[in-house]
Amino acid sequence: MMRRVFILLVVFLFGLVFLNVAVGYEELQSLRPLARHYVAQGPVELGVPNIVTAILITYRGFDTLGEVAVLFMVAASVGLLLKKTKETVTQPKSRFPSEKLVRSSSPALLC
Repeated sequence: MMRRVFILLVVFLFGLVFLNVAVGYEELQSLRPLARHYVAQGPVELGVPNIVTAILITYRGFDTLGEVAVLFMVAASVGLLLKKTKETVTQPKSRFPSEKLVRSSSPALLC
């Protein structure tokens, strides 16, 4: 019984917080200084008519490059963990069907 009361209290408090955020939301009527600079100077400095492309490709290029590098390192690490070696001893069949999926997809990661 106490657990249900605690759960209801937590749900009520979360609802109260989200209600406060939703009611107190105001849309900005003007751009902030950095956004104003991007919108005004982006097409002039870069010669790109699409401001979204200009921001993503140039201003945020190093950030995007870093994200791609992290994703590559994660994929390479998963590939190394799933790599079969010649010394791998055949193991008995597993009770878990997900293991079959992991074993069959690991060669695709290492291509």
